[in-house]
Amino acid sequence: MTYQGRLAGEGLFIGIGYCHQQRRQLASAKFTAVLEPAEEGGFVIKCVELPVATQGESREEALANLKEAIEGYLVVKADMA
Repeated sequence: MTYQGRLAGEGLFIGIGYCHQQRRQLASAKFTAVLEPAEEGGFVIKCVELPVATQGESREEALANLKEAIEGYLVVKADMA
């Protein structure tokens, strides 16, 4: 699986591409991410449109973790369909 993303004022863009057996799918979507400092240090980041949240020690780590969490969530949802 591959993905790319960026966090800007307008939200988080994630492009996901994968090949599972003979089924090929390429999708992209734009999500809104909310990044907040965590009380214990680091950052908590949440996706507004999906039930996905994670954390990281830096902004960059939190964003990378959110991309991975969203990708995993979408793959599981697609497999369940």
